[in-house]
Amino acid sequence: MRKYLLPLAVFAAIGAVIIILVKSGDESPKPAREPTEANAEPEPGRGTDDPFPLERRKTRTPLERHRWLSEFERALGRKDLSHVYYFRGKVCEDLDTILTDGELTANLLQAIRAYGVESDDPRRRDVVLPILRVLDHPEATEIIATTYYQAKSEDEQIMLLEAMSHTFHDPEQASVWAVERALNSDNEDHRDRAFEVIRNFTNNPDLIYRTASQIYEGTTRPKQKLEMIVAIGDQTGRSESARKWLRKKMHNPQPDEIMAVIGMIGAWGNEDDAAVLETLAVEYPGLGDSIRDLARLIRRGIRERAGEEPEPEPKPPPGEEPKQPEEPRDD
Repeated sequence: MRKYLLPLAVFAAIGAVIIILVKSGDESPKPAREPTEANAEPEPGRGTDDPFPLERRKTRTPLERHRWLSEFERALGRKDLSHVYYFRGKVCEDLDTILTDGELTANLLQAIRAYGVESDDPRRRDVVLPILRVLDHPEATEIIATTYYQAKSEDEQIMLLEAMSHTFHDPEQASVWAVERALNSDNEDHRDRAFEVIRNFTNNPDLIYRTASQIYEGTTRPKQKLEMIVAIGDQTGRSESARKWLRKKMHNPQPDEIMAVIGMIGAWGNEDDAAVLETLAVEYPGLGDSIRDLARLIRRGIRERAGEEPEPEPKPPPGEEPKQPEEPRDD
């Protein structure tokens, strides 16, 4: 039995050696231990006041020069435009500071050109071009002038028209565009808005009158004609030109335009205007009472301004005196 035990022991020892050699051959060197959080290099921007600490800043405006303009530039460069409207609002709030610094002004104008004028992305154009409405700078006016006919939509053109109508840009040029759009646009809302921006933003009664009168003369739409007459009447308190235009219309009015033409005359008319109204009352008996009331209103105003006694109210014809209410009886 012993002669079998010795070979078995030898084979077992050889097997153990083989197993050890195989295991040692399979072992690969362990990688170097990664640095801990304490000694790792900080990410770009970490530990600063940067709201986007993991992004490397590549903007024309350094963060320390103007935080909001720098963030706005960086937001415009992002694919998703995240936070861009927030930063645009912050930039517009601080425009006075930006416009006193030539470098910051140049950077803002460059952003408007790059992401508005030169971009075909409607989202980015919608972000930067509206800034022109509040940007009081000659180069901003030039950008509006060159971009208006390159606009990507009628809505964008209306926005640029509004921007140009502000007094610090070029309201006269805006008036030309407004007349053109009010007469030629197929969209009724755009036709109305084209004139509204002139009326709402130019603060120039003579320019408003000229714009409205040109639209009146050029349009074939009865509704639009009436709207322009009313708009001219609204300017008569501040524009002598508007008053002259309406006086001229009073001598040969269209039947459906009479009341629009004379609607505001009670506030500024004179004795000659009152006489013209009396003539119109005879020519258009269906409107006679209303027209005569306006003539009386004009004369009453003239007397009040002269410190005279007001004209007595006309008495009704005999037999048409209003009945006095009967006294109640105690039964």
